Amino acid sequence: MKVSVIIPTYNRAHVICEALDSVLAQTYEDFEVIIVDDGSTDDTAEKIEPYLSDGRVRYVKQENAGVSAARNFGVSLATAKVISFIDSDDLWKPEKLEREVSFFKKHRDVKVVFSDLEAQRGDVFIPSFMRETPFFSKMIKDLSYGEAIVVSQRNMFLILLKEVPVKPTAFSIYKGLFKNTGGFDPSYVSGEDWEFFLRLSKSEKFGYINQPLAVLRLSKDSLHKLHVKKDILGVLGFLTDIKRSLSNDPEAQKAVRNGMKDVYVRLCKYYHYEEKMRFLAVKTCLNGYLKTRDAELLLRAVEINLPEVIKVKSRQFLRRLVNV
Repeated sequence: MKVSVIIPTYNRAHVICEALDSVLAQTYEDFEVIIVDDGSTDDTAEKIEPYLSDGRVRYVKQENAGVSAARNFGVSLATAKVISFIDSDDLWKPEKLEREVSFFKKHRDVKVVFSDLEAQRGDVFIPSFMRETPFFSKMIKDLSYGEAIVVSQRNMFLILLKEVPVKPTAFSIYKGLFKNTGGFDPSYVSGEDWEFFLRLSKSEKFGYINQPLAVLRLSKDSLHKLHVKKDILGVLGFLTDIKRSLSNDPEAQKAVRNGMKDVYVRLCKYYHYEEKMRFLAVKTCLNGYLKTRDAELLLRAVEINLPEVIKVKSRQFLRRLVNV
């Protein structure tokens, strides 16, 4: 089973060779690598040039159109049945492809698989990204290290309404399914992965491998940091649209309200701490409360305007008042 590895990149000449080296070090060797340069202005091409003597590696360049367009373009050039992605500032563990291909061969009816991953945020190292997730971590709490399971379509959909545990760097999919689902939406600057996986989970079950098979490296110039506000508003937009479509599904409605609440909290914190706009922070929390009826947002709105010394006592009082 051949795998096409897609590496989208933009001005990552300083790290892309590390990502590429981690792919070429895979224990599973039946793969091709397609590097899609999304209009870089640095010396990415020069850094990649020595690797092109390896017949498995291809390098193409397009005008800058965003990571989604770059990934989709890479898939359009792929010749393999299975597609894997790795962002150019991330890393793979040597057995990543081997474990995923083995899963696909064992579970012929599953066309999507993802794994746990390590995360590096500056000096902060997180050995298990999944163990830090509020909801998915509960589903996998009894799994042993390395154990692989199939997550039903319904359970995956409900999880993805609340949070996005799947990361493109630790994910593989059959090419046919990727194309039939429509690929990543280029209109999203960031947050495109959550929207895509949610769309995918409406019809597909997911495989999960309880072992970190990739390393997510979050740098200061990561897209999610550069476009925080646009990312959050985009996520709120598609979660709101989905919420409207779930009027006859109370369980899913509850799940999506959880997801929306967390996104409203992120936006509130952004306005309060990053832009120092207290009024917008309070307005965001109140608006979020009206949309989700989650009292946590109401409490945050009140707390923003309270002196620090009485916040703890006020929170305790308000929690009793609203029965949180």
